[in-house]
Amino acid sequence: MNQYEELLERYHENKPKNVEERERLEIPEPRVNIQGGKTYIKNFRKITKTLRREPKHLLKFISKELATAGNLEGKQARIKGRFKKRQVMRKLSEYVEKYVICEECGKADTKLENFKGEKYKRCEACGARSPVKQL
Repeated sequence: MNQYEELLERYHENKPKNVEERERLEIPEPRVNIQGGKTYIKNFRKITKTLRREPKHLLKFISKELATAGNLEGKQARIKGRFKKRQVMRKLSEYVEKYVICEECGKADTKLENFKGEKYKRCEACGARSPVKQL
């Protein structure tokens, strides 16, 4: 065993327990299709599954942010109006920042839950709880 391998092994044996490797959340790129006056997000269910959020909650956020109406249709979402992929991705990123990422540790291991009549984002990684805006 060379000196580098020895140092690396010693590091792993002695590193503090609270040192964690961060995982990067990969949001699936929305497959946007515009037909007439409607925008379809074809892989909407895949996005919500990745984010671990209810499809209705994400759709409600996007609809409010884009000031329009939206419906779920199977695995896709239909939004009234013509919106480019870039606009949809920006709203997805805002949603992740507000409703998914933990403000304390920066991980995406959170759940939305009600506590004393308020909605909170609770982190399963560090245990932090932070209030989120009701939709």
